[in-house]
Amino acid sequence: MKARPPPPDWFSLKNYALHEDARSWRDALLRANARLDPNWHDKKEEWRRIIGPEIDNMYPAYPHPPPVVQLIEESRTLHPIELPALLISLNAPDDVIQEQFEAALRAAREQHPSHVRKPGPKALNARFGEQQFYTWWRYKILPLADLLAWRTRQKDKISDVQLGLWLGFDENRTAKEKSKEIELAKKALQGALDSIPALAAQVASEAQADAIGLKAKGKA
Repeated sequence: MKARPPPPDWFSLKNYALHEDARSWRDALLRANARLDPNWHDKKEEWRRIIGPEIDNMYPAYPHPPPVVQLIEESRTLHPIELPALLISLNAPDDVIQEQFEAALRAAREQHPSHVRKPGPKALNARFGEQQFYTWWRYKILPLADLLAWRTRQKDKISDVQLGLWLGFDENRTAKEKSKEIELAKKALQGALDSIPALAAQVASEAQADAIGLKAKGKA
C-alpha cells in the first residue's frame, strides 16, 4: 500500500474555528479569496520588502458598499417622469433589502408624500445567519481554500481525494464518494466567495442599524 503523504507543516484543522457572524465570515472569505488569487501572491511578495512579514496576515479589503437603497432625485439616465425613485442594490440579501427599503421609503415619504397608503408585503426571510455559517464550516471551505491555494504552488500533484483526507472527510468511503464530497465542498467554497458582496452589504446594514440604535439610545 502506498504511503499517504502528510499535510503541509502549516496546516491544522484546529486553526479553523466556526465564525458566528457575517462580519467575521466576510473577512475570512476575503482572506481566502486573496490566497486563491495567484496575482495577490505575487503582489504580496513585492509588498513584503516594504511591510515585512506582517503582509502574510493582510489581504485586499472589500470596498465599502453603497447604500442598499438610495433616493434618486436627479439622474442622467432616468426620464424626469420616473423621478423621484429608489435605487436598490440587488447584491444585498432579500431580508436586508426589504429592511432597508422600508426605512428608505419612510424617509423618502417625508419629502415626497404618497397620495395613497396600503399595507406592505409580508417580510422575506433571506439573511446570512447561523444555518448558512454552519454549512460553510461543515464543508470546511476555509481550510479547503488554503489547501487549494497552496496546491497551485507545489510541483508534486496532490489529488482532490488527498485534500479531502487532510480535511478529515470520511476515509472509509469509496473513491467516487470521496471525489463527490470534495466537489461539494468546492461548490460551497465558490458559492461563499460569490456571496462576498451580499455579506458586505449585510455587514454595512447591520453597522448602520447599530449606529442608529446607539444614537437613539443616546437621545433617550
